[in-house]
Amino acid sequence: GLIISEMAYISRNGQSVPQQMGVYDDTLLPGLIQLTENVHRFEVPIIMQLVHGGLFTVPLLTGVEAIGPSVLETPNGPLGREMTKEEIIEIVVSFRDAAIRAQKAGFDGVQIHAAHGWLLNQFLSPFFNKRTDEYGGSLENRVRIVLEVAKSIREAVGKNFAVLVKINSDDFLPGGFNTDEMLKVSVILEKEGVDAVEVSGGTIGALVTGN
Repeated sequence: GLIISEMAYISRNGQSVPQQMGVYDDTLLPGLIQLTENVHRFEVPIIMQLVHGGLFTVPLLTGVEAIGPSVLETPNGPLGREMTKEEIIEIVVSFRDAAIRAQKAGFDGVQIHAAHGWLLNQFLSPFFNKRTDEYGGSLENRVRIVLEVAKSIREAVGKNFAVLVKINSDDFLPGGFNTDEMLKVSVILEKEGVDAVEVSGGTIGALVTGN
């Protein structure tokens, strides 16, 4: 068997729901170690799911404005602000550092959450991503941050630590990430050494479209 934890946010500005598990700081290690030790008592592996909420983080929880690949226009007005390249680099580093903490805490691997409308899915999806730099436009550009996260984690944790990615089969949004792109991204991830791809579907973004 295998347990994949509910999504843990990788930086203080990445929280999207109350009482969400965090992995953004070393002070959280004692509790995370207690979790893995209790699971391993039953000889079951456990993988930590890593996430940043992006445009759907909650400023009331994070204390800062939501960020994403682009500003999202909604019926209630614009949501969030476009990330700078410096902030993109910071996010990649935060994912890497979170994976290192997960390894220290005794997890058997990590899953990079790039589905359901959270930050990395926002970069993959043309519905959210309107950038014109190397992180937007073509599929090759939109997948860039996911590959950078996966590569940085693999370099940090070594070969004997599972690195998984969760992506959408389809965003089910007009002009969003779709099945054809999912298949291409899955092949790219496999070639980059990702151990497994979990396919899900749909996004929290549907809420802001009234669907």
